[in-house]
Amino acid sequence: MRPQIFEGGGALPKLDHGSPSGPHSTSEARGSGCPACESGVVSPISSTSEYEAISSASSSNGLIAPQTGSRRRVLQYGFTCLLTALAPGGLSVTGRAAAQESNTAAERRVLSISASNAPPYVTPQRTGFEDRLFTEVFRRLGIEVRIYDVPSQRGLVLLNEGQDDGTLARNPGMSKRFPNLVPFTEKALDREYMIYTTRPDIEAAGWDGLAGYSVGIVNGWKILERNITAARSLTKVRDGAQLFRLLNEGRVDLVVFNRWGGLYLLRELAIKGVRTLEPPLARREVFFYLHKSHQELIPRASEVLRGMKQDGSYQQLVDETLGPLTS
Repeated sequence: MRPQIFEGGGALPKLDHGSPSGPHSTSEARGSGCPACESGVVSPISSTSEYEAISSASSSNGLIAPQTGSRRRVLQYGFTCLLTALAPGGLSVTGRAAAQESNTAAERRVLSISASNAPPYVTPQRTGFEDRLFTEVFRRLGIEVRIYDVPSQRGLVLLNEGQDDGTLARNPGMSKRFPNLVPFTEKALDREYMIYTTRPDIEAAGWDGLAGYSVGIVNGWKILERNITAARSLTKVRDGAQLFRLLNEGRVDLVVFNRWGGLYLLRELAIKGVRTLEPPLARREVFFYLHKSHQELIPRASEVLRGMKQDGSYQQLVDETLGPLTS
């Protein structure tokens, strides 16, 4: 508990080992038995003359009211002497306590994290797989995070400008376009891209297996736009919900979407009779990123993430957030 600094009027308190004008005069400081004074860390107030000089200078400079600055100077010094003398181990204990308080305050920082993915990876309630994983990593580091939703491109720009502290899972290599983004060295997860169809006769395998079919994808998904070149037709839609409605209405032969997002939408939209073809068309590692101003956290956070994969807590999050979609 920090001592209060009284700035009101009235006589200054007289400490047992000092003069009425201050805790110690210069001559009294050495050999006084006060650890603060004898260590030389706290400079003594010479006497009434310094008291008056401080008061006069403070008043004339207009920095603080007359007497207030001097009383603060004297009382701060006095309390330092008193608390140091009372603490076991003297000044070193006080120093350690201050250092610990400083370290604790530093660890109480709150990181602003953007999210651009959809359920079940990210949810408004912050219960998605990525929500919970990122939050748990930093909880283990003693750091609070606040996640908010933002359009994908906007989130990258804000993070690169330093207006955010990090982002949930993104494709590798984002630092090439946004140099202030630093990825974890441990991947967050694998994003798998699957074929979904209502037709029982389709057994497409690989990108070339899409030849001759009408295919639907979400606009802007670059990995799909680059690789789907053999389809009879390619329809691009705004989002996943629109994509699966297109499939359910028979307007395309198949659609390509990520595994867990597809299973989530089929359940939410109550669409039946859709097959998920194995193996995945593609699998891509995705990573959490922080702004470079926090890059000192990257090794620690990456190590925590690796540890979660080893101690079973990562799989537990998978089972709780993604597992129910397979039942």
